Amino acid sequence: MIFTNPVITEEFYYDHFCNLVTAICENEKNELVVNSEGLENYLRTNYPKYNFISSTTKCKSNPDDSFKEFSKNYKYVCLDYNLNRNEKYLQSFPNKLKPKIELLVNAICPPGCPNRSKHYVANGLSMLNYGGEYGIDCKITTSNLHPNTFAYKNNLYPEELYGHYSQDLGITYFKLEGRTFNDLDVILNYARYLVKPEY
Repeated sequence: MIFTNPVITEEFYYDHFCNLVTAICENEKNELVVNSEGLENYLRTNYPKYNFISSTTKCKSNPDDSFKEFSKNYKYVCLDYNLNRNEKYLQSFPNKLKPKIELLVNAICPPGCPNRSKHYVANGLSMLNYGGEYGIDCKITTSNLHPNTFAYKNNLYPEELYGHYSQDLGITYFKLEGRTFNDLDVILNYARYLVKPEY
């Protein structure tokens, strides 16, 4: 389950419905994606059977800050996608940590987007207001299927995942963005990364 709203405060931790669903789904096979230390502590205390994943929405694009996430008890750490092509950083991981690395490979945001953190906050506030509209100076006008988005430095091509990243760097967990996309965009993203080109 995804618990990555960056503006959640303690009063929301005790929401009856969310706690009920979290309790029903609690087992060693399920995972919680988190980005807030306070909410994460609450979830770890009350639902210890879950596996926890550190979210890319923490925006830890500094390699030192990102590396510290691996000292915590996470099943996976989804790296900030601005680090996707930091070859020196990715090669610096010892083999025992590589199975914990997860890369988001098809971000809609361009590298170094100045509004990224603000966008997460605005979206989080919108969710707490039942989907109310919010304004932010976002330059994105296309989907992540657009050729211009394909060319972003932070995005990875399918052949890179199955080649250099998995074979040379030993990274085997990859994540696709798009749970809020329309169905067709989701299918086309899956096809791009999971279906052989000849098919």
